[in-house]
Parts: sequence; structure tokens; C-alpha cells
Amino acid sequence: MKPSDKQPVWQSIEQYDATLAEFVDELVDTLSQILEKDLSMDKQFRESLAYHLRSAVFRLRHGDQQKNTLLPYIRQEYRQLFKVSWYLSLLFEKHFGIQITEDELGYVVLLIQAALERKRSSCTVAVIADFSRSYASLVCQRLRKYLPEITTIHVVSRYDSTDPDCRDADFILSRAPIHQKDSRIIMNGNLLEDQYMTELMERIRQARLERQTSACRFSPICHPLFHPELIFTKVKIDTKERLLQHMCREMEQLGFVKSGFYESVMQRENLVSTYIGDNVSLPHGNPEFVNQSIVAIAVLDHPVSWDGESESGVVVLLGMKLSTREDKKRAQVFYKELVALLEQKDELDKLKQMDSAFDLYTNLIK
Repeated sequence: MKPSDKQPVWQSIEQYDATLAEFVDELVDTLSQILEKDLSMDKQFRESLAYHLRSAVFRLRHGDQQKNTLLPYIRQEYRQLFKVSWYLSLLFEKHFGIQITEDELGYVVLLIQAALERKRSSCTVAVIADFSRSYASLVCQRLRKYLPEITTIHVVSRYDSTDPDCRDADFILSRAPIHQKDSRIIMNGNLLEDQYMTELMERIRQARLERQTSACRFSPICHPLFHPELIFTKVKIDTKERLLQHMCREMEQLGFVKSGFYESVMQRENLVSTYIGDNVSLPHGNPEFVNQSIVAIAVLDHPVSWDGESESGVVVLLGMKLSTREDKKRAQVFYKELVALLEQKDELDKLKQMDSAFDLYTNLIK
């Protein structure tokens, strides 16, 4: 955020605790990258995060644990965001040297959800004008009437990918052909006619739905995180402790983590459950014991008890470094694409049924 954009409230937060302000800035940027929603201009979100996390740091440092009675509801209703929030715990420990609890994460999820609700109600459209100003005005009025989610409409003379009005638009509408590859471009007829407006309404809503449910495989930047020898299928281990010990030992023998990584993983497990739903758990160790960022995956023959209430059949064990810009970028992309994959039940079921570790490995990076 530019200094000129900062409000008095944010300036007072920075003066009181520069570490907190730095953390919130990095967290908002990270969430924007993972969720593919720019939350950087939501001042209410930034300030709410800062005030809540300031209190959370105090509670955690002084052992004043706050019970979140809404946690079961949050985990059920906002499953995707709860999965994303685990990346926050890595950043939190990096900045403050303490581990955040599941109860505190639940409150943060509510703040993120509120920000997304504010963001979701906003849809920006660029209309390529090859017509009169009066016609453009009528088109804009009809768009606002029939598509209330469109809150901003820019009328531009031509398509230009560098023009901010085109670059930042969710959709670009044009009657004349545009010889550019841009998934946001929608060709349409006379929008003053109900037929074309109805078709446009359906295409925009369908396009938004497809963006939310599009298939996902991991991007090349994430490929170094996977190693064929750290993917385990049809695993026959009957306890969480034995499973994590086995996975950590293999990671250490290959040189990705140091001695002590397993203990740091179990320390987190004893503090808060890393079960994230759908028979999937996402444990992770302390970055100080990580030599090179790596992900180990275990698909169990039979689920194991994870926290006394849930069973896990898929365990994704993370060893993440966050010391360089590349480390952070890779972690952001990985979390974003992991969450997208976990939300696709059919795709997740396919991975669970693979017998070969190599097949699972190649499937993740193809």
C-alpha cells in the first residue's frame, strides 16, 4: 500500500507495531495471490485483521487461549478458506515466533469470508464502443439492470490489453471481432434486444462458474516440491504418529529436512488438529528445520484416526521455506492450487485410487 493511500487508523497501527503491519501487508498479498482476488484495496479487511491479530498475539504469548464456539460451523461452511488459512500459520510463526491455534484461525477465516463477500458483489466490465455515446449509455443501463453484480462499467474505444480499463475488467464485451486471445472477451449482438441480453447474462454467469470450478494441476513453479520417493500409495500404517514419523524420516534421508523436523510436526499436532476435511490432513513442520521446500504425500490403504474425531486417508506433509521471494511465491501458488484440487471431489477420488506412486507423481505435474 502506498503511503498516500494509508488512512489514519492504519498509520496508528504501524506506529504501534511495525511487525504487525508488515505481517498484515504480507498476509493480504498472499491471500490475494492464493484466492486470485485482489483484497489489497479493502481497508476494512486490513484494519479488521490488524486489530484481531494484535489481540491474538497477546493472547497466544500469555497463554490466554480463546475458545471459538463457531469453529465447527466455520470448518463446515467455509472449508476452502479454512484450508487456505493454514498458510497463515506459517507466516504467523515467521513474524511472531509463536504458533497460531485453530480457534484463532477460525476468526481469521470469518474476516476473509467477509472480504470476499464484499469483493464478490463487484464485477467490472469493459464495453468496446463501436457505436454512439447515447447507445453506449443505454447499453450500460441495461447491463446494470439485468446483471446487478456488475458494479463498474468502462466504455472504451478499442481493445488494448495495456489499458487499465481493459486490463482490470472481469469481462470484455464487443460486437466487432477482437483478434486477441483473452478468455474474458465475450462477443455479443445488439444488447438492446432481449435475446442478446439473455444470452450475455447466461454466458457471464457460466463463465464465472467455470472459473470457480476449473480443473487444476500444479504449475511448473510447484513441480520442485514433489519427489517420486516422497509419494506413498496404499500405505498400511495404523497410527498418525507412525505415519508422520515414516514420512519425516524419508524426507530427512533425502536431505530435504533436518533432524528435529518430526518433533516440530508433532508439536503442531499436539497444539491444533491439521485435519482439513474430506479425509485429508495437512500437517507441516517448522521452516527452521527445512533445507529445501518439499511436499510428501501419503494415500493410506485404510484411514487412520487423526484427532480423535476425524479420520484421514490422504496426508499432505509440508516442509516449506519462506526465506526468499521465490520460496514465498512457490508456497502461495502451491496452496492456491492444492485448495482448488481438494475442492474437486472427483479429481481427489482419482488420486486416492492410484496404485502407483509414480503415476500419482506424474499426474500431479502433467
